[in-house]
Amino acid sequence: MKYLLESININSTCVGVLGLGYVGLLLALAFSKKFQTIGFDAIKKCTNLMNDRLSYIPDIKHVDI
Repeated sequence: MKYLLESININSTCVGVLGLGYVGLLLALAFSKKFQTIGFDAIKKCTNLMNDRLSYIPDIKHVDI
C-alpha cells in the first residue's frame, strides 16, 4: 500500500480502464487529467476512434478526448 501511495504522489501511476462505454470512457477521461491512462474495449471501432481522439458517444465532445 505504501508503494501505491508513493507512486500516486509522484505521478508515476498508470491507470487501465476496461470497457470504454458511457461509464468507462468518462472514468478514463477523469483519470487522464492526473495519470497516464490506457483504455481497453472489445469493440475495435471504439478503440480506433479513441486513438484518433474522436468520441463515439454523442454526449462527449471530441475536444475532451
